[in-house]
Amino acid sequence: MDRAGAKPQPHWHGRRWLTGANLIPNDDVRLPVGETAYKISVREDGVHEVTYAQLAILGLAGNINPANLEMMHDGRTVAHQHLDANSNNLFDMGDAIRFYGWAFDGSRFEQFYATENVFWLWVTGTADPISTASAAPSGGAGTAVTTTQAHLRFGEEKIFWFSTLYVDAWANMPNDPDYFFWRRIYPDYREDHTLVTLTLPITLPYASPISDPALFTAELHTLAFYNTGNKTNTVNIDVNGLGLGVQANLEVRENGNAVVAVPQTDLASNGLNSITLRAPEANLPGPDNSSTVCNFNIHDCVLLNEVRVSYVRDLRTDDDQLQFASSATGLLDFTVDNFSTNEVLLWDISDRYQPVRLTGGTVTGAENTLAFSRNQTAAGQFIALTEGRVLPTTGRVSSYEVADLTPAAGADWLAISHSAFLAEAQRLGAHRTADGYTTAVLDVQDIINQYGYGHPSPTGIHAYLQEAVTTWDNPPRYVALMGTADYNPRLLPCYPICTSGQANFSILNSQQVPTFFTFRDRFQGLAPSDYEYSLLVGSDKLPDVAIGRLPAHTLAQAHEMVDKIIQYENNQLTLAEWQENIALVHDNTDAGGDFLQGVTNMAAYVPDSYESIIFGLTAGNNATETGTIRNELFNTISVTNVSILAYRGHGAVDRWANEGLLQAADIPVNIANNTRPLVSLSLDCLDGHFTFPGWQSLSEALMVQDGGRGSAAHWSSSGLGYDFEHTVLANSLFSGIFDLGYTALGDAINHSKTIYAGFPFLSTSELYTFILQGDPAMQLYRPEWNVDLTAPTGFLAVGEDFGATLDIENTGLYPSKPMLTYTIPAHVGYIGHTATLTHTFAITTTAENELQLTFSFPNALAQGSTAAVQLQLEMVEGGSGLSTAEVSGTGWDMSPTTGRIATAVLNASDNTQRIYLPIVQR
Repeated sequence: MDRAGAKPQPHWHGRRWLTGANLIPNDDVRLPVGETAYKISVREDGVHEVTYAQLAILGLAGNINPANLEMMHDGRTVAHQHLDANSNNLFDMGDAIRFYGWAFDGSRFEQFYATENVFWLWVTGTADPISTASAAPSGGAGTAVTTTQAHLRFGEEKIFWFSTLYVDAWANMPNDPDYFFWRRIYPDYREDHTLVTLTLPITLPYASPISDPALFTAELHTLAFYNTGNKTNTVNIDVNGLGLGVQANLEVRENGNAVVAVPQTDLASNGLNSITLRAPEANLPGPDNSSTVCNFNIHDCVLLNEVRVSYVRDLRTDDDQLQFASSATGLLDFTVDNFSTNEVLLWDISDRYQPVRLTGGTVTGAENTLAFSRNQTAAGQFIALTEGRVLPTTGRVSSYEVADLTPAAGADWLAISHSAFLAEAQRLGAHRTADGYTTAVLDVQDIINQYGYGHPSPTGIHAYLQEAVTTWDNPPRYVALMGTADYNPRLLPCYPICTSGQANFSILNSQQVPTFFTFRDRFQGLAPSDYEYSLLVGSDKLPDVAIGRLPAHTLAQAHEMVDKIIQYENNQLTLAEWQENIALVHDNTDAGGDFLQGVTNMAAYVPDSYESIIFGLTAGNNATETGTIRNELFNTISVTNVSILAYRGHGAVDRWANEGLLQAADIPVNIANNTRPLVSLSLDCLDGHFTFPGWQSLSEALMVQDGGRGSAAHWSSSGLGYDFEHTVLANSLFSGIFDLGYTALGDAINHSKTIYAGFPFLSTSELYTFILQGDPAMQLYRPEWNVDLTAPTGFLAVGEDFGATLDIENTGLYPSKPMLTYTIPAHVGYIGHTATLTHTFAITTTAENELQLTFSFPNALAQGSTAAVQLQLEMVEGGSGLSTAEVSGTGWDMSPTTGRIATAVLNASDNTQRIYLPIVQR
């Protein structure tokens, strides 16, 4: 296999959007805020034309100064040609704009999301007119050029597969990661499993009949489960039945290129060639359908991704257009044959952003042969075409009002929503505003247009968040994504070996907010991840914001999700015993882990004032026990009620445990925690995988239920991992919640991942695949602090001692560690104090010479608990002033504007009482 040669870096290597630098450089061209821009979709290479009439239909009015016509692609200016039909130096009716555009050719990562390229035009900018140069024939003075090196790709995206290659493995492969493949080397599993030869047509127009070889490169990919032992997979490759005997040998889980060199004299004169791939008999599976190649149940498989051919082609066109290159330098004389007319356009597209219109070429003879000359100092690219091959943009131009995406006050909490759910995102934003956050709600399409330049990939969202975190005075702390995503954003058809739900694989979950599909999972390779949205500053893997997603498919689902978030937090305003219930459910212990011990360790972090309800499986594949535990689980959720439901064990996309302890299908039928939504935490594999078309994950099933049923938030993995890794995540999460005051779920999760990232022996895979579905700012539990201040009223004498009492109480659900401050005016002095609980004490002096007494209590006070401080003070001088007691604590207070402050006026008189004796004169 060929591992040599330059390799395009995978998208996570060397990309500026993952290196800590801004994705949008300061010198990039940006869309004009507050103006109308026109989005032009391009699907093929060529000279494209936009007419004034098209833009007028979209609302453009009046005559436009052509000096103000600006075009842009991916932040770079695009030069264009103004066709001034009536030569009045205006862009008006009858006029058009021409530019060179090309089919989307981003990385494979970017191609996952995009089907077309995007160019932008607006009429309030600065034009960059295309330049013109002479290409008149030299009269034979130059070197004749009649051929070009052509590079063609053959393949279709038909077979979806995760690839099973992890990022570290892909870094050593010769190609970028991929997930849609063209063909299997083996027969379709619906057929009779007999060995067949896979022969594919390869059309190579106008191959020059020379002895130099054409290079056929077959990109092959082997798949296997992570526990499959190593073996060699062999594929024999031939071209045109020449018997070349090229053999490709790939190990398990390998991507490689098999190169076949074919003398061009052996290529078909009519251009119709073929490549044949055949697997030896020994590689075939047995007759048992359960072990069919490329099915989920098999151990290994070989896929063909694409065939790339590099060959020398004559400069002839069969469709009135030819793009070609020349690596030669100096004075060159080109001839291009076989145009249908003598009206031929010629552009130099060596810099496709700044093409040059070439004039002076001649078209002569029966084949309308184009002749032109160029003095080249470097390699060049050209396009020659007839007027009839200029590409109209009919139906591919739309208008866009460029929104201002920088809120004046910044935003603590930011929602990025699909347009269908904006009203629900705004409703959730209003709830956060009432909590004291500054908020902003944005349409994801605005971000895609302005920061992704119209490409619907997650890089635009990442760039926007990066700018917000690094440049706003008040940067976001919490980001909620409103809308789903799925594995098939381009709505590709899929060959019948797609995963479960395959019948619905081409059903688009249309209300999408993109997620990152990257090869971060060390076992299955490709996995969805929102975690990369939180990696915004520097090159480390520590989160810079808290990210959550509400994976709604419909407006009704979005409404229910917002309702449950608000309901969960509002339930804490009316405390009930069930809110202190935490259910810890476990799978049976096996080689995968001691899951009972796992939940027992989690319970150690739960405060004594809460009730840990521990139950689960003790034996595997015991139908009676499974039924009993399932009923206990349904009863615990629906009747007993819990605030947190956590699970440790094995999992799949739609279930807990191999036995199906809890399944997605159970939720609508067996879960009835009406108006008492819970937070579900799955420390298992896969059940957070919300992106399968047609296959509802357990996380989705819990999130979309109506009537306050199911979950208000769910945290789990879209990938595969080990129980010892889940132990670190789970224990750090509970420690963050109950010990450190991270009561916002997103903060607790970020704490958990930060702790996890500090263990160098743990795979980073889990950082990316554990996904929060819910609002990261949602408060799991809240304290509610009250303080009373008792101090003397009236005037005291200077030098007089007196006492003051501070009483605090937590009436909220969350056991919080209080901090009490008491600020006394400058005329009052501190003598000493006593307190009912262990504490630390500090005295500071304010700018107004007031004394600030601070009491910090290291032990949390549960609901209904109190503490008191008895102070001994003195009046050191005359005066009157306000003393202020304020209590705060770990966690977000349920009523931050009431109860937390108490005041008392302290008065001291400086009048000195004197006794005057009578004067006796003798």
